[in-house]
Amino acid sequence: MNINTFNDFYKNTYKYFYNITYVITGHFDEDLLQDAYIKLYTSHKKFNPDKSALNTYFYLIIKSLYLTHIRDTRKIKFVDIQYLVDIYQQDEYEDKEPIINHMNNVINDLSTYDKELIQAYYDKTPYAKLAEKYNKPENTIKTHIHKIKGKLRKQLTTKANLA
Repeated sequence: MNINTFNDFYKNTYKYFYNITYVITGHFDEDLLQDAYIKLYTSHKKFNPDKSALNTYFYLIIKSLYLTHIRDTRKIKFVDIQYLVDIYQQDEYEDKEPIINHMNNVINDLSTYDKELIQAYYDKTPYAKLAEKYNKPENTIKTHIHKIKGKLRKQLTTKANLA
């Protein structure tokens, strides 16, 4: 893509992709759009016109940049449950009793199945063994454990912020 072709593409599509960017982000994000045009120009050799249209390729660039932006600016960072347990066990908390009670209540609120899965996870039981035990696919077991950890993380993080 030479500079004239790029300039023509820019002039003919700017308003269209400006609106697309608004639909994707929920606000007018001119920086995202400019970054996408720069990426298009610098990576135009990767574009294969036999596979897709240039507009489609450019849309994917915008989408990719926006998703990267979301990942990089996520407000809530991953907090491991074990990290929270370690914090609660430190001596800096003079009155651990309310925190320990809260942790027990959160865990007791789980179903028997959820408790068994999360316990097996922390005991490092292989997913294949759990899948066989519960007669479910291995990926289903992984998904359930991920959701249980998310549930626990949300409830324990809320309490950790209050402590």
